[in-house]
Amino acid sequence: MTAKDKILERSIESGGFITAAEIAQLGIAYGSIRHLVETGTLKKVATGLYRMTLVPSGEHEDYHMMSSFFKKPNGGYYGIIGAISALDIMGITELMPSSLQFVVEANYKTEKKPPLTFETYKLDSQITEGQIHFHNGLPLQRAADAIAISLKYHLGQMTLLKNTFEKALDIGLIKASEEVKIRKLFTSLENSD
Repeated sequence: MTAKDKILERSIESGGFITAAEIAQLGIAYGSIRHLVETGTLKKVATGLYRMTLVPSGEHEDYHMMSSFFKKPNGGYYGIIGAISALDIMGITELMPSSLQFVVEANYKTEKKPPLTFETYKLDSQITEGQIHFHNGLPLQRAADAIAISLKYHLGQMTLLKNTFEKALDIGLIKASEEVKIRKLFTSLENSD
């Protein structure tokens, strides 16, 4: 299998995006990367992040790019799509995110310049596999957590977030234990007015 074929195969699952660390894991030499960039098959979009031009652009290309930007070299993510952005991609809210929204690990820091501007919400911990809901290849914050963080930062949207919560319940995106937690959160916020 050629370097181009290996990169194409790996990048398809990420909307055409692939990190330098992933390319290295495939055993591809820097000279091959440079050649693919020079021929226009691979495009550098940020430090350590490339886009395979053979993969057609998709509906959520910006989110695929930023999700790839937040990939850890050995698996997992420093940041995942969160808050209203996650709820919008799941198709369970009428709210529109004002920008790309990501939740990031508490200790996340980088010197790399991201390819796009985005909002971040810091978590109190690391991102674990159990906190991620994959939808069309995108790593999203689970519905209950996305509703909770959206409530924290977007109180003026309480009615629409309640509608989102009910829809998420109806289609099974929220567990019973999460339902109790979110209902308590709604009640405490309503009582604080």
